[in-house]
Amino acid sequence: MKQVASCAAYLPPDGAIGSAYSGSKIGWGIDTQLFIAMVNDLNWLVWAKTENAEKGINRPKPIKPPEENYTLSYEIDELKEILQRERHE
Repeated sequence: MKQVASCAAYLPPDGAIGSAYSGSKIGWGIDTQLFIAMVNDLNWLVWAKTENAEKGINRPKPIKPPEENYTLSYEIDELKEILQRERHE
């Protein structure tokens, strides 16, 4: 178990295990959140310069994060079984 803890300590924080441990959104690290915010703002800015914006129609839909309460969790036995599976590279 000590080896697993040592390996887990070096996993990326926005990966599946890091997200499950921290309770954050899977795949939505700070870099992804900032990038999506920029995309949403840029989409709105481009739309704001159009005739549609003057009429208040066809406003772009923002990219939304995954469900707030979405978490990945395993029971200890399930996690042990997953870690013991043969890996293919």
